[in-house]
Amino acid sequence: MLGSSTNLGTFEQQFPSGSYSFKVMSNTVETLAVALTLPSDAQMPQPNAPHLKDFASLQAVDASKPLPLTWDAFQGGGASDVIWVDVGGIYNTPNPGEPGALTGTATSVTIPAGILPPNTTNLLTIGFYRANFTTNAASNYGAAAYKATVTTVDLITITTSTNAPPPGLTSVGWGAKGLIFEISGSPGAGVVVDFSNNLQAGGWSTLVTTNILQTGKLQLADQNPTGSSRFYRAKYQ
Repeated sequence: MLGSSTNLGTFEQQFPSGSYSFKVMSNTVETLAVALTLPSDAQMPQPNAPHLKDFASLQAVDASKPLPLTWDAFQGGGASDVIWVDVGGIYNTPNPGEPGALTGTATSVTIPAGILPPNTTNLLTIGFYRANFTTNAASNYGAAAYKATVTTVDLITITTSTNAPPPGLTSVGWGAKGLIFEISGSPGAGVVVDFSNNLQAGGWSTLVTTNILQTGKLQLADQNPTGSSRFYRAKYQ
């Protein structure tokens, strides 16, 4: 018997808690029975939804660099639970039982550099699976029942910033919002704009951390410039 449902009430009505037995038959082995206990919702509650810690950074990922992906710890997550991460079928963490598979206590994984293509939008899926596995001692056949909660978001890669020209500051002028200037650089890239009144060591402060628009430009304003002079610099994140 194989079944699933995205509605918890429907699933529990179709597959109430209790003991199930599965028969495995083939042309090469004798009939085997695999027993599986399906716990109640109180014993195996629905997992909480995965929550990514830094969603903004996923909207401008430099695919030439390793991407640390982090999320909040799952409530009650244990060694028997499973976390699975997939990015557009291009990258995914190992399946349950495979070396390197993520257990329910994991809170991060690093996507290696160079795997994701630049300038693409990919569907990132992270799921938490609370499962009950069983196997037949005389074979490799098994059965599993699980309840899962999955979160999907867009992961957007940008042009490799290391190959892009450094960001530039142009079109400086005064306006209703203060000192206005324009940043040009790699479309979608994350950028940090700093300012200083004296150019002395340790005298730089961050004005804004943002992303350059897909047009390759971004207009910013310093609403409260102070001092007789002020200097600005921009760098990729």
